[in-house]
Amino acid sequence: HAHKPAARLADPPRPVPRTVPAIAALREAGDDASRVYDDLVVVDEVGRCLGIARVGDLIRSLSELDRRTAS
Repeated sequence: HAHKPAARLADPPRPVPRTVPAIAALREAGDDASRVYDDLVVVDEVGRCLGIARVGDLIRSLSELDRRTAS
């Protein structure tokens, strides 16, 4: 891969604003069935990366929240 553009090595990032609720981020992740488990890039108001949200972690945390509220 030497001297080739890095864009050839991966899919484009899937950015989500930091203000998006977790359930909306999961909807965004599910928009493209072939990339449903891709990580989401959390960005601020000007598009700077603040971190990565793993879809599996979002699912787990929402599941725990649902379990706690059901009790």
